Amino acid sequence: TSICLDVPNGSLDEGATIQLFSCQNSPNQQMRVSWGQRGQFVAMPGTNGARGYPMCLDYYPGSGAPGDPITIWPCHPLHTAVRDSQVWWPVQNQLRSNTGRCIAPQNGTGGGPLVLADCYYGGPNKTPYDWVQR
Repeated sequence: TSICLDVPNGSLDEGATIQLFSCQNSPNQQMRVSWGQRGQFVAMPGTNGARGYPMCLDYYPGSGAPGDPITIWPCHPLHTAVRDSQVWWPVQNQLRSNTGRCIAPQNGTGGGPLVLADCYYGGPNKTPYDWVQR
């Protein structure tokens, strides 16, 4: 079974957490990598939150510290902030944030919410970039 990034219960609420779940090709798993002015971001095309904007992968309202939850938040259209919490880079099959931290399962092996964690380039908590459609 393939594993995908998933917004639990199909929520489009700002701040909804992201988890890993078996792929079902449902709208709450349709995340795509796009390019902004400062780098890549992961958006859910065709899904708009309460403000009418597409939703993006984010670590807001966190500061970028280890353990900050990965959430969805309305996409910043220009990606001009110096430390934009929606910019992600694929590095050795992981999604790395502008803080240098990567997306990882909170419990280290899968299931449950995703969080920012120190990047780990080998072993069981490697975070596959393949979770996101490109």
